[in-house]
Amino acid sequence: MSDRKINPRNRHSNKGAELKVDERILELQRANERLKAENIELKLVEKRLISSERRYTTIFNNAQDTIFIATDGTFTDCNPKTMEMYGCRREDIIWQKPWEFSPPQQPDGRDSREKAMEKIFSSQAGNPQRFEWKHRKLDGTVFDAEINLNHIEVEGVPGLLAIVRDISERKKAQEELQRAHDELETRVEQRTNELKKTNKLLELEIVQRRQVEEALRQSEVKHRHLVENANSLILEMDISGNVTFINKFGLEFFGYDEAEILGHNVIGTIVPARDSAGKDLEAMIRDIVHDPTKYSHNENENMRRNGERVWIVWTNQPLYNEEGLLSKILCIGINRTEQKRTEEILAQQTKEQ
Repeated sequence: MSDRKINPRNRHSNKGAELKVDERILELQRANERLKAENIELKLVEKRLISSERRYTTIFNNAQDTIFIATDGTFTDCNPKTMEMYGCRREDIIWQKPWEFSPPQQPDGRDSREKAMEKIFSSQAGNPQRFEWKHRKLDGTVFDAEINLNHIEVEGVPGLLAIVRDISERKKAQEELQRAHDELETRVEQRTNELKKTNKLLELEIVQRRQVEEALRQSEVKHRHLVENANSLILEMDISGNVTFINKFGLEFFGYDEAEILGHNVIGTIVPARDSAGKDLEAMIRDIVHDPTKYSHNENENMRRNGERVWIVWTNQPLYNEEGLLSKILCIGINRTEQKRTEEILAQQTKEQ
């Protein structure tokens, strides 16, 4: 029997095939590693998107103002505050038109539907609208509201975002202030007539009257400015009381740049250690981050960067991480300084009576 000889060509051919297989395996391994890296990145993006969605969903559901989303002039979504403000169920509002929750006419005599369409068209043209409006609850009760109307796009579909704030109390305070002003005018004139006996007393009374009128005029201008620029303060703080997020209005309101406040504690930035009455606000903040549910609705004194003290009504909502542990507190505030100062003026005038 003769030995079987191996053809050298076959040997080289086999080695070449093995080399190609190894190269293909290496190429597939590299492709696998790239896919794993891309998968990790996609998971991180998904996690960030879920976190962002949770944040804005929490803001939407806990806002102290009514928030509407409308498409083609019809309400398609609203937040829970809507049902409270209008005294109705969600299904009573969705697919309805804005003017269906308004009286037939506005205070200027214009038809509500006609005027609403004018505001909607202006907003759709890219001109944000801010105006006062008479709204009507489901039971027919009419109330004063301030509306911010803006054009938005959701998944490429154009629509409108309407933020509605009930300003009935603010209107009532303004009316009371005006009545107090009118009463003061009457008293001043009566006093002037009584003091006509002498020119000296008459001149003194005129000076006093002008001073009072100027003080009230300046106060009204200041209050009007606050009312016209009112909006919501939105911020988040961690369980140490450090600011992790604050919206643009909050930055402008408190007078900070982002770099000056993000990562800094609320104590010493927007909250004084003690308020004007001596209350320990530092202890209050510690208690809030320990158990925010005790302070779901809270009113306290705050301060701006320049040291100015302001009063804010806060809604505090706990935020939990994936393990179910408290990680942050969402704080939504409305500036109540104007109403506080109005109450002080009325109280002072009551004392003077």
